[in-house]
This record gives sequence, structure tokens and C-alpha cells, in this order.
Amino acid sequence: MSIVIITWWNTSEREISLISATAVKDALENMKYDVLRYDLPKDRWALVSELESWAIDFAFIMIHGAWGEDGQIAWLLDLYGVKYQCASADVLALTMNKRRTKCVRRTFDLPVADDVLFQIGDYSVTELDELISEGIWYPCVWKELDQWSSKWVHILQSGDDIASVRESYDSMKELILLEEFIEWEEVTMPILAIDGKTTALPLIHIIPPVEWWFDYENKYNGKTQEIVPSWFPEKIIDQCNELALQAYHAVWCSNYGRVDAIIGKNWPILLEINTIPGFTPESLFPKSAAVAGIEFWALLEILMGDQSR
Repeated sequence: MSIVIITWWNTSEREISLISATAVKDALENMKYDVLRYDLPKDRWALVSELESWAIDFAFIMIHGAWGEDGQIAWLLDLYGVKYQCASADVLALTMNKRRTKCVRRTFDLPVADDVLFQIGDYSVTELDELISEGIWYPCVWKELDQWSSKWVHILQSGDDIASVRESYDSMKELILLEEFIEWEEVTMPILAIDGKTTALPLIHIIPPVEWWFDYENKYNGKTQEIVPSWFPEKIIDQCNELALQAYHAVWCSNYGRVDAIIGKNWPILLEINTIPGFTPESLFPKSAAVAGIEFWALLEILMGDQSR
């Protein structure tokens, strides 16, 4: 079986993508697979000519962000009949957009945070302050609509925070999603298809450093506690896992994914679904799989062998 691991030179989480790719490549080579790592160049369409010349059986898309999680590479692989480890291209395109994902969830009566969508150029700092004050109120969460990286997530505590955050987005045309801030316990629920059955892996309780939140830095600096198996009562874990499975199936996800949520005062509130979770030594999905008794090499074999598309 010949395998290619695809990365890209211009993703917002390139460093993490490369570490994930290295971990996957090392494990596959130890399993005696023929592995090629291909770093997609600036001319992204160069992949087309490569696909026409390669004899590739399977691809691991290790691109966190644009061209990976938005389905564009998956779409090209579909054209050439190359299978890959994650959900289909149309599902990736859907879930990359946070508002569309929330609209689907609302259709299924799944719990999501209140939000406001806006174009940066349409509002001054004062107008944004008024928009927030009249709607979701402070604190709130600023998220770029089509970016998964937590580099693009900011918590606004008051109107004073708007100017500094907005300044770094002035040249951008992307839509911004402002979400209600849910203060309680953050969790993530990895989901994996094994032998055709969708299974919730052990829930992970995420505890950032005191008075900090689970931002990009705290994901990878080792200061955040990631407790798996979690300390929550079995009833809460079952409730979260059931909700995660509903959210996973609501957007037609397949093969694997990781559903983030906040356990609020009354019930869990869904956040994003990550369709290409990180596979670094610090990443949450492999940690949960290991607790379930699935070693990293076995996880890769499951992803290569359980193609439900």
C-alpha cells in the first residue's frame, strides 16, 4: 500500500501540521508502508500533475486550516479516486464554516451559543460595541468564520478590547462570528468509526492555566491539563457523548472527528467540530484513543481501513 501525507506551505497552523505529518509518517514507516510526504507548494494546483503521475493508494491530509479542513484537497483526491482518512469534501466545506454548522445544529435542536455575524468594514469600533451590548453582551468570543485555528479566536471582556482585536483584521474581508461566552468546563469528545460503527472515545476535560483560556499557545505549551478519562460523573459523560454523536451525524461526518463543547450550568453547549484533528504527541485525539486501548499505529490502520464514504 502506497501512502502520501499532504501538508501545505501556507496554513495558519503549518508548524502543527508538520509535526502531525511527521508523527504519522514515522508510525507508517515503522509499519513497513511505502510513505511519501508531499508539501504542497505555493502553486497549489501542482498537486494535479502529481496525482496523475503517482501510484497512490491512500492519502493522509495533514493540513489544519484552509485547503485541508475546507475540503479543497479532498475534492482533488476524489477526482483521482484516492481515498483519504477524513470526512468527504462536502462535509469538510460545510463544517469549516462555523455559522453554517450552527444552522444545521439548530435545525436538529442541538444546543449552541447565541451569536452575531458581521463584516468588519461595515462597523466602527463604537458600532461594534453597541452591537455587542444590545445582543450577546460581554464577555463574548470573536471568531473568524472560516478559520479553525485558535490563533483567530479572541475573548472580548469589554468594549476596550474591540479596537486592538479589530486592528489586526482591518485588511481582511472575512466574516466574523461573535458568540456568547459560556463560562464553565470545556471538554472535547473524539469520535471514531470502527468496523462501520461510530464510537465515542473517552471524553477529555480541558483545564487551562488559572485565569487563562484554551488559546493556541495553551494548546501546545504543556500548561493546560488534559484529563482523560475525565472526572465527570458517568451521567454527564454519557450526556456529552450522546450529544457529540448527534452533532457528528447531523453534519454527515464520517471516519473520525472531534466535537468540542462547554458543559454549562444546565447542559452542554456545542462548539466546533474538528474534522482533521491534530496528530502531534500533544494532540487530544490520539491521547483519547490511547486511553481506549488504541495505539497510534492501530488508529492509523483504522482510518485507512474503515472508509464509509
